Amino acid sequence: MGDHFEAKPVFDLDAIGLLGAAKRLQEGYDLMGNDLQGKPVFFVGTQINAGTKGHVLDLEVMEMEKKIRLGVDFFFTNSIYDANLFSDLCQKGGSLQSSHPGRHHPA
Repeated sequence: MGDHFEAKPVFDLDAIGLLGAAKRLQEGYDLMGNDLQGKPVFFVGTQINAGTKGHVLDLEVMEMEKKIRLGVDFFFTNSIYDANLFSDLCQKGGSLQSSHPGRHHPA
């Protein structure tokens, strides 16, 4: 379970917590704030729900903004069978930009 005093065997981090942990690791620190020997580089992706409408879609876009601030490189979604729903997501979230544009990840 590591050296974190609040570590649990399961369900320790939610999606936002895990993204924050990945960001801290890439900054060169573990979750306890200890220095790492080097800085790992991750290509971080996360799920979004593109099948939402109305105010729920607005909340989804706000969640995307938060995830981008935490360093997300890409989003993936469930299968979408209604092109209008995907169009709505693209219109609402189309202006979102990565917090690190042009970052290159070696293969």
